[in-house]
Amino acid sequence: MLLTETLFFALLVGALLALAHWGESRKPALLLTASALLACAMLTKPSILAFAAVGMLWAAYLAGKKLAARTLALPVLLFVAVIGSWTARNFLAFREFILITDNSGYTIAESWDRTILEPLGISNRDILAPYQDLGSRGLAKLGYRIFFDEIKKDPVFIAGIVVKKFIYWWSPFVKSPSPLI
Repeated sequence: MLLTETLFFALLVGALLALAHWGESRKPALLLTASALLACAMLTKPSILAFAAVGMLWAAYLAGKKLAARTLALPVLLFVAVIGSWTARNFLAFREFILITDNSGYTIAESWDRTILEPLGISNRDILAPYQDLGSRGLAKLGYRIFFDEIKKDPVFIAGIVVKKFIYWWSPFVKSPSPLI
């Protein structure tokens, strides 16, 4: 089964290996490989951007002040090209600047229902029906507005939701018949 976590981990390990070998041999192809693998990993989990920056800073440090710009120019361009081409593709498809897309077959609102509401014991597809066609930014704007309105109206209720979601995120029994969930 090809899950994003599995793919992300494989790409990250490949990038780390390429960076480690580049540190020993200084072969440009290894740094380019690491850059391409980090860019592909970023397409699965955008949180890798911080690691990619640290990896490039490490490479610049090893290259030295005189060679840093020349050493990193092509790997950084490759990284930007991979990320930029996918972001441009998403902009053309969705009219939004987003790095990754939801490939599960759900719309944005359905995936929000599946991942946020259902773990809380709320399955309200009817509530979300009017918002099915909103893009991620439109849904986020609406969600933030509703969220802040609800905080003002009933802060205890919202605190309860946050506590339940925290338990859901950190529970080792997620998706099980555990009484904790």
